[in-house]
Amino acid sequence: MRTETYFVIDGQLTIYKTPGARLLYGIDLAAWLTRAGTSLEAVTGEARGVTIDGEAFIDGTCVCAWVDGLDTQAGAENSVTFAFECADGKSRDFRKIYFKARPG
Repeated sequence: MRTETYFVIDGQLTIYKTPGARLLYGIDLAAWLTRAGTSLEAVTGEARGVTIDGEAFIDGTCVCAWVDGLDTQAGAENSVTFAFECADGKSRDFRKIYFKARPG
């Protein structure tokens, strides 16, 4: 999986992305899953301004997606929202990654 530095910008988990790049991005939920005593069972992804190439998927303790493109128009929201369910049948949550154009 692509290792990127996440930044918190305006309270949002954000990654800088090159508009033409198609890369694998995700969120590692290992610490949370350990505390909750469960594992991931299902995940979906919804994109805005970027495209998910294929389906969101689970890789161990990570929710992942191949992400392509970036809407470079002023004010465009570029994000992927992961909706996941856990094996315990009780735990469900949403996690969102925002993308901004990588500075030149």
